[in-house]
Amino acid sequence: GLDNTPVRGQIVSLGPATADEIISRHDLPHAVSEILGEALALAALAGSSLKFDGKIIIEIRKEYGREDTPLEFLVAEYSTQKTLRAMAKVNKEIYAKLDKKNPSLQDLFGNGFMLFTLEQTDANERYQGQIAFEGSDLSTVASEYFARSEQIPTKILLACENKNTRTSHKEWRAAGILIQKIAGDDTRGETDDVWHEASIKFDT
Repeated sequence: GLDNTPVRGQIVSLGPATADEIISRHDLPHAVSEILGEALALAALAGSSLKFDGKIIIEIRKEYGREDTPLEFLVAEYSTQKTLRAMAKVNKEIYAKLDKKNPSLQDLFGNGFMLFTLEQTDANERYQGQIAFEGSDLSTVASEYFARSEQIPTKILLACENKNTRTSHKEWRAAGILIQKIAGDDTRGETDDVWHEASIKFDT
């Protein structure tokens, strides 16, 4: 566990009532549904620690100026009213020519980017940040974004799958886990070794 260690951890799990209901509503290719579920998990992870009423919006957008990408955009939104929404715009003709079972973000969006928006309802304020794809999957891009924007070593793992249930039909589930290093101080002492150990465990 992470109790009494200089590492902050957070887990979110989206079951059929949320992930499946949202993803199944859209007629999307399997690989796109997986990324949509990962984006939902990321929005919920980021949103669950908000201390005020507002929204987190995760957008993945295609490379500027390109018209030949299989996806134009994908967006997931978490509100502190405990609502989740997501959608994606697929160019079906171009996607049909994509000969990959597990396409990377670059395969789908070109040299696109992730946009992170934080809206504070009562203050009518909006913070927005973005990062170009540094890595081929959303977990890597999200980890890099949080590490840079919060300037704290961060690791994020996102997953989404379509699993058989006891009632023998498949349902979508999504999950996310985040760990962040807490800086050392007089009380905690040096925290690098503990973070290194936590990172190794996380990566396995």
